[in-house]
Parts: sequence; C-alpha cells; structure tokens
Amino acid sequence: MKCDKVKELLLTDYIDGELDPETLEEVTNHLKECASCRELEQELRGGVVKPLRESGIEQPSEAVWLNIKGRIEEETENPLVEALRKVRETLTFRRPALAIVSAVALLLIVSAPIAKYYYDRNAAETYLEEQISFFDALNNDSEWLYEDIGIPDENIFL
Repeated sequence: MKCDKVKELLLTDYIDGELDPETLEEVTNHLKECASCRELEQELRGGVVKPLRESGIEQPSEAVWLNIKGRIEEETENPLVEALRKVRETLTFRRPALAIVSAVALLLIVSAPIAKYYYDRNAAETYLEEQISFFDALNNDSEWLYEDIGIPDENIFL
C-alpha cells in the first residue's frame, strides 16, 4: 500500500478503529516498514486523539442553561412565532401530495409526444385514405366525382 493511501486512512478510519481486517493488516504492515507514516500515526495519537479522549464533557453553567431554556419558552409563547409556524405548516406540501403531483407531471410529459404521434398518424391515415379513394375514382372514370363540386372535368387538372 502506498503512503498517500495510508496517510488518508490514518486521518480517517484507522485512528477510529473502523477499518476492515484486511485493510487494517495492510496498514499495519506498511507502518512497520515506513518511518514517515509511523511518525504521522504517533503525532495523530498524541496530538489529536489523546487530548480529545482525555477532555471531559463540558456542561454549561446553571445560569447559561436557564437563559437558553427561557429563550426557548419565549419562542413557543410568542403568538407571532406560532402563527408563522402554522402558516408554514399549512403551505408546506406533504410528501404524498408531492409524489402525486410529480407522477401526474411525469405522465403528462411522457404522454404528450405519444398522443401527438397517434394524432399525426391518424391524420396521415385519413389523408391517405382520401387520396386512395380519389385515385380509385379516377381509375373507374367516375363522373360523379366532380359533379357535386361544380367543376367541369377539363378544368380539374389546370
């Protein structure tokens, strides 16, 4: 294992004891061979980890805690804060509503091109049927084809 990788692991999972056994063995073997990485490990344990572990949990003084508690109680008693909280809750979408709106929007987005395709296909089929019917009538020498629109046969192709 290379020094860069070992140094990264030393700063993260190695010191915390969160490495898997295989990686732990590789890092340990590297530390036996590499003085630079071994020195970094000792500095981390002595300068960072040890002071943090030896420091106790700091508790705020009674006066500070009472001040914090009083401010929290003031916020909950303030009618403006309560009104704003109710407005926010009223205007906030719930997850199911958001999911339904998203699903409908997605459905519309996906179905629009499909509907256009079927509409265009239907229009094209109708046009082709009209053309086939027209040319079929021309082949049969039907005189009724132009009679209802009032155009003499010789002017049709002009």
